[in-house]
Amino acid sequence: MTNQEKKEQIIKIFKETKYIDNWFDYEYYIEDAINDKDISVFDDGIDNLLCDYLIIYNHKAMDFLMEEDPSLKEAFDYAKELGYTLDNLDSEKLANLVLEARIKDEWHEIRDDIEDILEDDTDDEDEE
Repeated sequence: MTNQEKKEQIIKIFKETKYIDNWFDYEYYIEDAINDKDISVFDDGIDNLLCDYLIIYNHKAMDFLMEEDPSLKEAFDYAKELGYTLDNLDSEKLANLVLEARIKDEWHEIRDDIEDILEDDTDDEDEE
């Protein structure tokens, strides 16, 4: 498979996701991942993404929570798992905990498929 074919297949997989496609700039990492045949390029990119607050401003956080977790049960479960208490939680933190979990879940669902594409050596061409 050529590097261009790999790129197209990987982009197609990413575009089929809801959260990763909206929040992760995978095209920034794709060339390095293909050239190095290394899934850890994407792993590191996802880790870097999750280091920052993705949802800022309370109104955006509230909108996200109303759509994704209106009961806040999931958000509070994540917060509890991570040792948060009510006095150090706000809508932004809760929304980001839910979004982080969604991104991690999607990444775990597609990671192996992308790794298989990266490691595919059939008809491999060096495209610079």
